[in-house]
Amino acid sequence: MLTDLKKFSSLFSLTEVEKNQEGEIFQFDDKKTELVLSAPHAVRSFVCKKVKPADAFTGEIVSYLGEFCNVSTIVRRRFVPYKCMIHEFIAQQNLQNKSFLDFHGMRNDRPFDLAVGTGMIAALNYKQELEFIKQLAEKYKIKVVFNHPDYRGGAGLCGRLQREYYSDKVLQLEWRRDFRDFYSKPEVVCSQTIPFMQELIEYLRLGFRGK
Repeated sequence: MLTDLKKFSSLFSLTEVEKNQEGEIFQFDDKKTELVLSAPHAVRSFVCKKVKPADAFTGEIVSYLGEFCNVSTIVRRRFVPYKCMIHEFIAQQNLQNKSFLDFHGMRNDRPFDLAVGTGMIAALNYKQELEFIKQLAEKYKIKVVFNHPDYRGGAGLCGRLQREYYSDKVLQLEWRRDFRDFYSKPEVVCSQTIPFMQELIEYLRLGFRGK
């Protein structure tokens, strides 16, 4: 697993990103699945009139999960010095009715490992999904919070799909860095983060269940 994760690292190195000036900003790997994994900040992006650093290792992990779980992915691969939103790319590809797990990275000083956000929609509408996530978190000893005010997802893909396309099939997942960094914390990523995500993907493969 670790070797397979590391093979994706070259795709997101600063050198590779700078070389990729003519490529697509978002790369869609279409596996023809109902569920799509997204990593909108896998490389630097232009957000709120300033440059946002990459959410380190999110691109590698999502790419790995896409390949080894055989599920579709959308990953930001190129930096541009202007706002370019993933929900606009999704609409261009006519994917707005798909189910999405939106993968992000949060600061390492948080007292929890994973923050799950339901965007603008009440958590009750995701009752089955959140209950399953809670069970998985207990199984893999991951400290999870739901709808933390800093990580609810209303301003990102989660909220955008809900407001603009009335979708209730999207969740935001914010992982602390030590649950993403497979170089510094390989045992954590390989024994907790990846198995957690694999089980969640299988649970949601056919779409969201809701209440």
